[in-house]
Amino acid sequence: MNLQKEFESLAKAEEDIRLADERIEQQRRLTEQLKRDGHDTSTALEVLTVLCETREAMVNHKELIVEHIRRITSEQNKA
Repeated sequence: MNLQKEFESLAKAEEDIRLADERIEQQRRLTEQLKRDGHDTSTALEVLTVLCETREAMVNHKELIVEHIRRITSEQNKA
């Protein structure tokens, strides 16, 4: 993959993480509202857990992209 495509992938990964943060915050608010209103929050908490785990996977993927960019840049600097 070329460097430009990696930077595009990095931008997409960062946007995905930003959107995940928004979804997590929305789910936290929903869970708190359910709790305040006396409703069962078990499903809402399960969804929140999955959202957080998914975000963690996104961050790990972003780190791989950053490492790949470093390798490509390093190889280009050696050439």
